[in-house]
Amino acid sequence: MKIEKKFLFSIIIITTFFVYWGITYYQNSTVEKLLRNVKGNILEVIPVNHNERIVLVDSRNFIEAISYKKGVFGWNNYGSSSPAIRPSISEEDFRIDFISSIAVSDRGIYYGYAPDSVTMVRLQTNDFDIRYKVHSYYWYIPLDQRNFNFKAEQFSVFYNDGREGFYPFNRP
Repeated sequence: MKIEKKFLFSIIIITTFFVYWGITYYQNSTVEKLLRNVKGNILEVIPVNHNERIVLVDSRNFIEAISYKKGVFGWNNYGSSSPAIRPSISEEDFRIDFISSIAVSDRGIYYGYAPDSVTMVRLQTNDFDIRYKVHSYYWYIPLDQRNFNFKAEQFSVFYNDGREGFYPFNRP
């Protein structure tokens, strides 16, 4: 009789664990299910690797990057970046607070807003030259972690009038 109670108790505990795990995993089984609870407009879902994603979210005043990682209980939020501030409608020059970044595992992205006057964002080093033509009001550049730091003269934006502005984007 005593062994049957222990066995029954063990079965109940194991069943409870698997029911909890199943419900939790089902609710978090895809990134899309988690994004239903995100406040703001989803701009991009950027795959970092098989088990990690970076999601760019636009609220009315800023863009934020949120990292998600897949684990035993499904996809989970593993952090967010400092936001990139939205420019006012009258601003034409690029500012440092229009940029932000997030790093996840061995990858990361720079991202931010682009005023209407900005046509291209450029990041260059001795190893590469990335030019992102701005098609909308935001931009992002994915990078490996080893290339994540840059010098001021390596990050720039191009304006409609042909000017090139360099980080930290002081007005010429």
